[in-house]
Amino acid sequence: MVRFKNRYITVEIVCPYVTEDKPLYLKPKIFHDTLLAKIQLLHGDFGVAAVTNGFLTKYCNENTRIAIIRSRHGPHRFVTSSLPFITKIDTIL
Repeated sequence: MVRFKNRYITVEIVCPYVTEDKPLYLKPKIFHDTLLAKIQLLHGDFGVAAVTNGFLTKYCNENTRIAIIRSRHGPHRFVTSSLPFITKIDTIL
């Protein structure tokens, strides 16, 4: 039996259009798809194929604006290298 190692990444989502006192309505699926699209853009098909198995956006909090991402050990480098390049999530408002 093989044990899979996972890496968890915590991300704070900053949105200048929504003030801090209002909740940020962002579904985990939208954030997940945006991150996969950015990985596709930066690392191509190999990056998406490596990340897809075991990749999950586990949590998105509306009030604290924190998201938790799970990825397998190894391809987590594709995820962490793509995060700084996400500047816009289209369906945030």
